[in-house]
Amino acid sequence: MVDEAHDWTDEQIAALESRMSAAYEQAVAEMNDKLSQFLADFDKRNEEMKSRLTDGKITQDEYDRWLEFQSTRQVWLGKMAEELATYATKTDQLAMS
Repeated sequence: MVDEAHDWTDEQIAALESRMSAAYEQAVAEMNDKLSQFLADFDKRNEEMKSRLTDGKITQDEYDRWLEFQSTRQVWLGKMAEELATYATKTDQLAMS
């Protein structure tokens, strides 16, 4: 009976480890996708903003603030992807121990 309980517990732990790992992997992949999409779209959006600046629809200060926000957002997305990857690794290590 004890062996059956141990086997069942081991199976449950393995299933939980698998679900946790899959969840973190999905979160990391989604964050990396967002970062990649952000970078891919940046050039187009930047050209649009430059055009608006040239046309006088926005000021240089507004354009500069927009660029600063884009830079901050890019850094944030990158850090989030790194943090999620780190958490996933730590979670896997903790689960295995």
